Amino acid sequence: MGMAGAVSPVAAFAGYNPQKKGLIAEENKKAGTTDWQLTYVKSNNYRSPLIEGYCSKTSLRAGEPLDIFLSAEGLSGEKGFKTDVTIDFYRIGYYGGKGGRFMQRIGPLPVHTQPPPPIAEHRLRSCNWLPSASFTIPDEWVSGVYVGKLSCTAHRYQSYIIFIVRDDRKA
Repeated sequence: MGMAGAVSPVAAFAGYNPQKKGLIAEENKKAGTTDWQLTYVKSNNYRSPLIEGYCSKTSLRAGEPLDIFLSAEGLSGEKGFKTDVTIDFYRIGYYGGKGGRFMQRIGPLPVHTQPPPPIAEHRLRSCNWLPSASFTIPDEWVSGVYVGKLSCTAHRYQSYIIFIVRDDRKA
């Protein structure tokens, strides 16, 4: 007797239904881009002071606010440096093998050099920078890993901020 059309015992036990398409599977079928990848990067002792940033939260739900903290330096490290920075947000996923999908751009945002974080006990650092932007995660953003690609207009260097959008669906 053939196995054509039969569901494996593991799939049946797990509640697998080949006819039901998941939200993430549908999201990953959308058109992707490789533009999420950095093209100009320069680091210095694990930092990229030419353009760097962090988020107020590492994980949040759609509809929640996110503060973004940015700092940029000139190529010669001059004091009082100011520039504009754009942030292109991408959701990381399959997207036909491209690895990411463009979601939204914010900016240009005015950014200046913020003080370098001092190295504390156990090599911990706390930036305590002033926020550069506030952004509310759009309601239609599906859960997943997101990167904000930071691009400085004064020079070509780029960096990332990274955060997770989560939801309350059962896994």
